[in-house]
Amino acid sequence: MPPINITVEQLLDIEDALVSDENPARDDGVFDYERCARLHNYLVAYGWMALHGRDTPDLTALAEEKRFFSDEWNPDADRDILDPSLNAWLDRIYDPTHELFFWVGGLSMESCDETFQFDENDREDEEIARFIVIYRFRLVLPFALGNISHGDGARVSDGPIPPGTFAYLFQHGCHHPFGGEHRSQRMERLFDHWTELIESGVWKVGKEGVEGGIETFRDADSGAWRDYWIPPDW
Repeated sequence: MPPINITVEQLLDIEDALVSDENPARDDGVFDYERCARLHNYLVAYGWMALHGRDTPDLTALAEEKRFFSDEWNPDADRDILDPSLNAWLDRIYDPTHELFFWVGGLSMESCDETFQFDENDREDEEIARFIVIYRFRLVLPFALGNISHGDGARVSDGPIPPGTFAYLFQHGCHHPFGGEHRSQRMERLFDHWTELIESGVWKVGKEGVEGGIETFRDADSGAWRDYWIPPDW
């Protein structure tokens, strides 16, 4: 696939991609890969600027970097076994490194069968390509087919994706101290909330990523859980 050109202005212009009541997340069961890619790249760009003292030329250098799924970066990528929307998302995003954010220690794709080693999850003979995307903590793409249980992960099929069908997507603050539903969350809302945490000052970003390291994220399980919790929207 030919490279997708991204300018500095496009990296920083995410106003119409943020999730709000007037601009809600999609609810038709389709992975909104363009929106998620824009939010992902903004967060990577924010960390890049913090690392380099918010120097615009450094951000220009980021804009010229190859995307995660470029043929040069992943020459052996088997696109035929992945959902087209997943291919499109991976083609558009930059691969974050541990220097950018403590909470985004790089991006990788791993076999779901190898990661979730349950007897009922061993489906190597079914010829179903299933992967999870890792952002240091486990993050599973928000689309799936069939019944999802015990960490099945994102499943790929030639059939249509039914509206409202999602695999598990873990988020900071999912352990609501007063109970409530533990439900999956759409990726664009997760990225949007991360952006809100930065812009509101809950997360302060320095050269080594979010300041405070693991101590900062422990707030999600204490009195500051409201800063991290994202109410389910479906």
